[in-house]
Amino acid sequence: MSEPATKKRVTRCAMFLLAAAAALVLCFWNPLLPAAEKQAKNIALTTAAVYASLRVVDATLSFLQEVEVGGEIVVSGSLKPMKFLEPVDDTVERVSDWIFVIAAASALAVVGLQPVATLGAGILALGLLFCVARAWLASPPHWITRSASWCARVGLAAAVILPLVFGAGVWAGEMLTEPAYKEARATLEEVKTMLAGVGRENESRSAGTLGGWIYDWAHGDETVGGWLYETIHGDHGYMPSAEKIFAKADALFHATLTLIAIFVFRMLVLPILLLLAAWWVALSAFKRATVAGG
Repeated sequence: MSEPATKKRVTRCAMFLLAAAAALVLCFWNPLLPAAEKQAKNIALTTAAVYASLRVVDATLSFLQEVEVGGEIVVSGSLKPMKFLEPVDDTVERVSDWIFVIAAASALAVVGLQPVATLGAGILALGLLFCVARAWLASPPHWITRSASWCARVGLAAAVILPLVFGAGVWAGEMLTEPAYKEARATLEEVKTMLAGVGRENESRSAGTLGGWIYDWAHGDETVGGWLYETIHGDHGYMPSAEKIFAKADALFHATLTLIAIFVFRMLVLPILLLLAAWWVALSAFKRATVAGG
């Protein structure tokens, strides 16, 4: 073997050894991880807050559905004037389940990013050592070539590309969807505040209606039909409260679906698109380097 060829081979081996040493350093200190973990924690906290708000709305709607109007004079009977809110309650419950899944996935990302990146750095270092063997041997075995290629690709994806594109993707997703997110959260908080007010009205109504009606009935100022109509259809009755809630049902449904779409876009769609793009660029660069190195 000529001296220039030997020098070139030694240089390539030295470069791969330095790269393998850098990959081993990534096993213990990866500068890309803190930013990615921070973005994962942010989205976990955000989804948890949204989930808590939805569960409050769900609990309030469930409480309002169970409110009963009843009486007993000759015969007894009762009705639930807000039972028709059940479809709204079911929708909120289903949406909250999806938000919980997203929150769990973001918590999994917080826990799993570091182990995956560390394992990927180890695989990358192993692949680069295979590259050293391939560069040193005149006719390397096929299994060394395949192992070098597979380990380098998988290790690069797990140790470098994954934390890089996840952190960048979630950050970019937050920047792009922040206006829509703020609007949807404002709608959700508005509905939650309104439901809290309706709940307080129903508690005071349930506590004071019967005694007041007995007093008015005893003095001849009230009838059963009048009391029942006022309780259900009056200015402070159940139906006006239910109509307030129903008027916000479309806005609530739109806001909850918007929140699901935003979180899926931040957590999955944009990071996956960036991951595919970075993976394609890395593979192209790796192939060019392999061809150039012979």
